[in-house]
Amino acid sequence: MPPLTVLAVGDSSASYLRPLASIADRARLIVTGDRDEIGRIAPEADVLLNADFRDPALFFEAFRQARCLRWAH
Repeated sequence: MPPLTVLAVGDSSASYLRPLASIADRARLIVTGDRDEIGRIAPEADVLLNADFRDPALFFEAFRQARCLRWAH
């Protein structure tokens, strides 16, 4: 089974996202707030995380594009 693709939509330098690094060896982890990158990754994301609590607009965009989504938080 291929590794899960985990897309966390938010600021990759946010300290509260550092614990996600622990799954990087078992999953394809992408943490980004870049709209273009989100547009490329979202269609294949298995897991989608909203990591920008001030403005969920990018998360909602990613959610609409996600075709393989198993879980969103």
